[in-house]
Amino acid sequence: MPLALPAPETFDWSAAPARFSPPGGDWERQRVQSAGLQGVRFLRSGSFITVAEYTSLMTRHARIGERGRVDFDVPRPGFTIAEVVDRVRFDPEAKPPWVKIRDLRDGRHEVDGRSARAVDYIWDDKGKTKQGREYYVVSRGHLYVARFRGSLEDLALFEQVVESLEFPEPVEDAAWRR
Repeated sequence: MPLALPAPETFDWSAAPARFSPPGGDWERQRVQSAGLQGVRFLRSGSFITVAEYTSLMTRHARIGERGRVDFDVPRPGFTIAEVVDRVRFDPEAKPPWVKIRDLRDGRHEVDGRSARAVDYIWDDKGKTKQGREYYVVSRGHLYVARFRGSLEDLALFEQVVESLEFPEPVEDAAWRR
């Protein structure tokens, strides 16, 4: 049975807002600002839900992984998900050797009527097994990720959060920007 989520909130990290109903109750809210992401993470007993924007996509940057250094330029205006998702998509080969990824599935999806990429996986970390799911979506020239890792019981809640995700037009005269 679906849980009732709180009312939607608007999050604006870089003039490209995202609006969604966050998990309520005992989920702890934290700011995310690392690895090129800006957003919010919700934590509870070994599970997390993140909704964030890849702000690093808008500047020239490099990623160093197990396959060496990869440089990326700013994408052209009007870029599509297919043109940028491989820069940031979940990469099991970049994980530490003690983390084992099983059942990796990559597919197409839709978020707020926009084309999205979805990745499902099982994360085994030193005897702890977690379900993983990520959605990547482009809106108004910005790339977003909605990410879950945790218990199977919390996966349905994550899906509700993603179903509530929308990308409203920015409000230029918002009082908090003054």
